[in-house]
Amino acid sequence: MADLKFKLSSYPLKLRRPFTTSKQSASEKDTLFARFGQGIGEGSPSLHYGAPPAELIPLTQELLDQHTSLRGAQQIEPFLANLPGYLAAARCGMEMAYLDHVAQEQGVPLYDYLHLEPPSDMLSSITITQGTEDELKQQVETYHQFGTFKLKVGFDGDLAMIESILNLKEARLRLDANGGWDVNETIERMKSLSGYPIEFVEQPVNEPTLRELDKIKTKVECTLLLDEAIKSAEDIERFHPVCDGVSLKLAKCGGIKETLRLAEAARERGLQLLLGCMVESSVGISAACHISSLFDYLDLDSILLIENDPAWGAHFDGEHLILPEGPGLGLVREETTLA
Repeated sequence: MADLKFKLSSYPLKLRRPFTTSKQSASEKDTLFARFGQGIGEGSPSLHYGAPPAELIPLTQELLDQHTSLRGAQQIEPFLANLPGYLAAARCGMEMAYLDHVAQEQGVPLYDYLHLEPPSDMLSSITITQGTEDELKQQVETYHQFGTFKLKVGFDGDLAMIESILNLKEARLRLDANGGWDVNETIERMKSLSGYPIEFVEQPVNEPTLRELDKIKTKVECTLLLDEAIKSAEDIERFHPVCDGVSLKLAKCGGIKETLRLAEAARERGLQLLLGCMVESSVGISAACHISSLFDYLDLDSILLIENDPAWGAHFDGEHLILPEGPGLGLVREETTLA
């Protein structure tokens, strides 16, 4: 391992249709790939969680250039753990590549290396974003095999969209506002949706306070999960009295080990766990599958939303994810140009 170094590259993932949330819409998303020996990792950057995509690799490479003599786990793991929070996506990609390499060297799947249960029954939701009636119909028909839809809400007309979806197909719903509602809008929406097949509402309010979330929980019956508000164990400690669960993502948390640490902290507080994803490829989704046994809900659908996946590993059979057998991440093939 003495001569191995991290190599970073950016790769544009093209979306099959524009991905629209209450905050933005995009048809392409740059993701970061890292290599370490025979390992590969991915960290999908987000404006919500650190350095902008264009700055992520230069800032990370500058630190790597200052640590050219990293040798073995005793130096590599502390280096990764001490990277600043604004480089969380880069840390995720590099740690994933390192763990993939080490697990492959030992000839074991990543979940085995991490002493986790083998993933099984990986049932995921699929994301439906706003659009015209014809566009909504096309999305529902495309993903007809799914029984759980994650609906991006938080905009004018979102209640009408929910009605349209349910008129097209009976399904369980997960509502993700991405902070697009205020407190009163959340209460009004959830009252209007009383009796609908809604599993939970995710991050209804942007940068919520304890008082705001307590008001929501007092006024309406709903299962409330937090995503953007949860970036650390301190956030879990702060918000656990006024929410029911948290959404964790490898890139947001800064890697596999930190995600596991936050999952443990949330469990200790009796919270439900959703394992989500950014717009990312089979590399990142495969890694997420390896830790999926710890989670109550999975939202790992991005490999169906992109059209130029440069790798093949975890894949869908109906609404279930399948992880190929093999050491490390279990990737079956990948483009050698990723890093």
